[in-house]
Amino acid sequence: MSFIACPNCGHQCPEGSHFCNQCGAQIAVSDEVECPACHSMIPADSIFCPVCRNMMKKSSQQQSIKLEKTEVKPASKPKRAPIEFGAREAVTGTAAGAAPASTPNTGSPATGSTADQTTGGGKNWKQYLILAGILAFLALFVWVRCFRNSKPDRQPEATNTETAASVNNSTDIFNRALEEYALKGDGDKIAYALRLMNSEGQPSDKIMGVTYLSEENNSFYRIYTLTKNGSRWEIERNKQEYINGRKLIFDPAEMRSDEVPTQKNINGKEYFCYAFLNMPQSMNGNGIVTIGLVDVETGNIASKVNYEGEIVVTSDGQRQIIGRNTNATNGILDSRIKEYAQGIGYLHIPTKEELDAEKEAAEEEAAKKELEGPANADRRWLHDNAGALEALESGEEVHTAVTSYDKSTPLFKAEDFQSKINSPGYVVFLGKNGVVYAFNKSTDANFVVYAGGSKATQIGFENSEKGILNIRTANGGRLQYDLVNHTIKKRGGDASDNSKPAEVKREE
Repeated sequence: MSFIACPNCGHQCPEGSHFCNQCGAQIAVSDEVECPACHSMIPADSIFCPVCRNMMKKSSQQQSIKLEKTEVKPASKPKRAPIEFGAREAVTGTAAGAAPASTPNTGSPATGSTADQTTGGGKNWKQYLILAGILAFLALFVWVRCFRNSKPDRQPEATNTETAASVNNSTDIFNRALEEYALKGDGDKIAYALRLMNSEGQPSDKIMGVTYLSEENNSFYRIYTLTKNGSRWEIERNKQEYINGRKLIFDPAEMRSDEVPTQKNINGKEYFCYAFLNMPQSMNGNGIVTIGLVDVETGNIASKVNYEGEIVVTSDGQRQIIGRNTNATNGILDSRIKEYAQGIGYLHIPTKEELDAEKEAAEEEAAKKELEGPANADRRWLHDNAGALEALESGEEVHTAVTSYDKSTPLFKAEDFQSKINSPGYVVFLGKNGVVYAFNKSTDANFVVYAGGSKATQIGFENSEKGILNIRTANGGRLQYDLVNHTIKKRGGDASDNSKPAEVKREE
């Protein structure tokens, strides 16, 4: 091995050294360099290593091409030196922004070159992207957790303990309690449930619920009270009633009510108010609307009222029960039930005016029924024409109500009339009782002509072709009756005048 002397200390250094290995002084660079690939000493101006063909530097032609391309591209911003995570760069003592110290030319790229900076910058941006992705994932996770926990319709776990999402879900709590205590084995289903409120208007620790089963031969309903004990709900059955052979309807929508069920405060006490329809299976009988009040404190039914009546169809095509209370009293609870019943659209409670009109119609029908038959023909005529007789006294011509009877059922016996007159269309009889009867030849029907308060004493035709009949009464009155149109009016003159009396004929 050949050596060269250090110009500073004279130490013999191996040939090719750039710095003295004794004092560190710079040694003049020789004309040979070491190939970084095969470590052979080759001429310094070599472009390729003559031993291993490693490219030592680019030719002047390649460099000129790169410069031409660089001139076409827009100038790019200088890249910052990469920051290595977990390590700090050595401080060289140079001022910020000053050029780094020169590095001996070893033929390899110098530390901090543009290529290294570009590579380090790429790694740095990848690290930033990874960090940004982690932060975005964490933000999304926090947002999802907060959003889902704030949703009111989140389903609670299947356990008989109350959660924040089920505070007001009374039906759900009721259902879970029934399942836990094995109270759903009879096939009944939940009608409704209500979370009761305390005196401050806040949800209390009690829930009232109703279940029911509606079958042709097995219909019943049950009322329960749920009481919260710690985090659990205890359940107790208050009432069970069987109503076989009827159809039970608890659906508030079908009852057309927004207040089923509800809570009522009556005289300082809290009541759970429930209602349901009790209908016939075939819809051919009366319907019943049952309304009850349950004492919240004791769980007992304090009052229950049935509104029963005919099922009708309203003008808008909906069914309705014309209900009358069948077991109510005049107590305060039943009065409040009546007020509550007004809000059930399926039920119509008749007003006082409607009840009075209905009573009058019923009495009228009963009176007519008592006056049915030919034996009561005289009384029936007086009943039906009471208003016409009053108008007749005032001088009006009035139309009379006529009831016809078949000729097979005569209105009187042969020995009961005192005179008879004929016309082309009618035969008229004057009874010994002062009542005038007629027989219509075209219809073969008998009817009463006159049975007023003053008895008839004489009869005669004014115009037999037209069926115009004159009647003289016991008080001297003179009447004229139209047998065709069934109208009657007063005839001119009275008992004191000298006019010719009505023609009277008697035929034996």
